Amino acid sequence: MSQHLDLYIVCGQLFEFPHTAFHCKTLVALEFSGRFELDPPPSFQLPSIKILGLYEIYYKSDNSLSSLCSGCPNLEDLAVVNDFVIGPVIVNFKISLPFLKRLRIDFLSFQPEPLDYRLEIYAPVLECFQFFGSLSNIVFLEKLAHLNEAHFNVYVVGHVFEWYYSDKVFTVVRVLNRTKFLELFLVTKSASALVIYSMFQNLVRLNFKVTQSNWHVLQSLLVVAPNLEVLVLDKDMKNWNMKSNS
Repeated sequence: MSQHLDLYIVCGQLFEFPHTAFHCKTLVALEFSGRFELDPPPSFQLPSIKILGLYEIYYKSDNSLSSLCSGCPNLEDLAVVNDFVIGPVIVNFKISLPFLKRLRIDFLSFQPEPLDYRLEIYAPVLECFQFFGSLSNIVFLEKLAHLNEAHFNVYVVGHVFEWYYSDKVFTVVRVLNRTKFLELFLVTKSASALVIYSMFQNLVRLNFKVTQSNWHVLQSLLVVAPNLEVLVLDKDMKNWNMKSNS
C-alpha cells in the first residue's frame, strides 16, 4: 500500500528531520514544511518515493539536499522552496535525479544585495521546470531534450543589481529553448541578447509578463519562435509590484 507523509512545524523551535522517515520503503510522497533541519543519514534508500516537497526547511550542510536526492533514485516530482529572510545558509545545492520529470525551485530574498548561490541540476528527462525568485548561478548538467513546460520568473529588488542578473538570465533561458510552453517574467533591461542567439523552434505558447523595461525581450523572442501559435501578454502587475520598479 502506498503511503504519504506530511509534516508541518509552526512553532519557533528548530526540529531535527526525523530519521525514521528515511527507512520507510513504502513511502510514495513526502513533504516537510517549517522549521525542520535536514541532515540525512550517510546511507539510506527510499525506492518508492515519487513526490518530495521541501518548504522553508533548514539544511545542515551543503550536501544535505544532494544526499536526500541520492537516496530517492526514482523521484519524479521535486519542490524546493526557501524564503531567505536573513540570507541563505547553504550556498551550494546539487540535484541529481535521472527520472525527475517536474522540478519547482522558489528562492526568495528581500535583502538589498543579490543572493549568491550555485544550483547544479542533473535531470535529463525533465518535462516541467518552474523557477521563481532571486536568480543566481543555475547550471543544468544535461540538455533538457524532453522539456515541455517552463515557468521562469526572476525576482529583482529594485534595479541596482541588473548587471548581476543579465548573464545569469541568459544562461538559464537558452537551456529552456526546447520547451513548447514558456512563461517568462524578466525585469533586467540588459536581457535582449539572451534570445538573439537562442532559437525556440518548439515553442507554441508564450505567456509573457510585460513591463516598460522588458518589452524589447518580447520583440526578440517573437523573431526566434517561428512556430508560435499562442501569445498571452500580462500587464496586470498587482502581484508583481514588489518585483519591478518600472
